[in-house]
Amino acid sequence: ENNRSWTYSVSGNDDVQYAMIHRAAHHYYYKDIKGLLRPPLISQLPSRMKISAMHSAADGTNGDTSYWRESLTAGILPMIRIYARDNCDQYYGTTIHELAHASHCNMGTWTFQGTSDKVAESWARGVQWELSRMVYPDYKEDKVNLPNYTLVVRDLIDNDGYFEKRGSYGEFVSGYTIAQLERSLIGQKTFNDWKNKIKNDYENPTENNLDKVFDYWN
Repeated sequence: ENNRSWTYSVSGNDDVQYAMIHRAAHHYYYKDIKGLLRPPLISQLPSRMKISAMHSAADGTNGDTSYWRESLTAGILPMIRIYARDNCDQYYGTTIHELAHASHCNMGTWTFQGTSDKVAESWARGVQWELSRMVYPDYKEDKVNLPNYTLVVRDLIDNDGYFEKRGSYGEFVSGYTIAQLERSLIGQKTFNDWKNKIKNDYENPTENNLDKVFDYWN
């Protein structure tokens, strides 16, 4: 009985939202995530991870994550909320983004609370881009929203020579992996500290250009 197949036809906006949240969460928790750390498990939270599908749109907000909302209510309120969007890939990417925040927080709650918004959001934006395009190869929902939502992670991984979304040539850093950038992220609170930790942790033939990339997005 437990091994029987389960088929459900998705229809309607609410069903699409639920399905994409579930699919992205399953990816981050159980599938290939290129060596990244998993989001917190039930043993690491006051309750199980709760993700709430909000059927209304929020001005300028696709989703949000709050460890304290979940922790201080003993799991009654959700740690993550995903708001109404237009497309499947937007739901997927937003869920990945918010789970990246949860995973970041799980590296050290008190350190995370003191981390600059630029570091936290740039990291989550990078994971959003890297994991979402494993499912949606042409994924483009990675808009820049300065000062905090940068594409520095993307620029350290890709090899196109451009600072993304700006049309400015001269970004000559490449070859870092998302897992390397995460390992260097642990315990770092500022953009500059993160950059220096990457420099110290790895030998990369393009690392002499790291200052230029971080300065660009700073």
